[in-house]
Amino acid sequence: ASLEDMVKKAVSLGYEYIGISDHSKSATYANGLSEERVKKQQAEIDKLQKKYKTIRIFKGIESDILPDGSLDYPEKVLKNFDFIIGSVHSRFNMNEKEMTKRVVRAMENPHTTMIGHVTGRLLLGRAGYGIDCSTLFETSAKTGCLIELNANPHRLDLDWRVLKELKKRKLKTSINPDAHELEGYFDIRYGIGIARKGWLEHEDVLNTLNAAQMEVFLRKQSRKD
Repeated sequence: ASLEDMVKKAVSLGYEYIGISDHSKSATYANGLSEERVKKQQAEIDKLQKKYKTIRIFKGIESDILPDGSLDYPEKVLKNFDFIIGSVHSRFNMNEKEMTKRVVRAMENPHTTMIGHVTGRLLLGRAGYGIDCSTLFETSAKTGCLIELNANPHRLDLDWRVLKELKKRKLKTSINPDAHELEGYFDIRYGIGIARKGWLEHEDVLNTLNAAQMEVFLRKQSRKD
């Protein structure tokens, strides 16, 4: 769907805000955004923000976590996003220790807001790669970088059994629909179901915040204040 269609749908659903997070430049298989296309998209978002005043449009990206744990844009590009989801989309064959170290480094990057689909699993399609979630939770507590609950029914990642540890540590997650088209918005219900199964409550979920609160959170989390 087009950017404007996604915004219009979010408005029709009564959302106070929407986060735009297309794939980054390394994801050539998914038409990831080059640095130049990032500039064009952000300019388009600015225009849409003036047109649709009832919804806050946050500028984001799903940035690939490279094998060494770095993100795939330079600092000058990363600093222009409101939020960044760091995700692994390559080298799934790394062992658990290596993969954990890779993701931890990404979490330690001050620009990384959260980690996407943290085990990389596709239900009935691909087992997740080995990763130590307890270590990631420790890193989340230190850095403020969250780990998302991906609501796409093919992922449902984090697993509900792991969410109990997240809650015990008093950490937050963000329930993200991973919507690539208009119907994808409705996948959020699956994420809510998994969150409840993992005993999460309102205060454990980042995107129960209102738009003003989210604005404050994102600024603080990216250490821009």
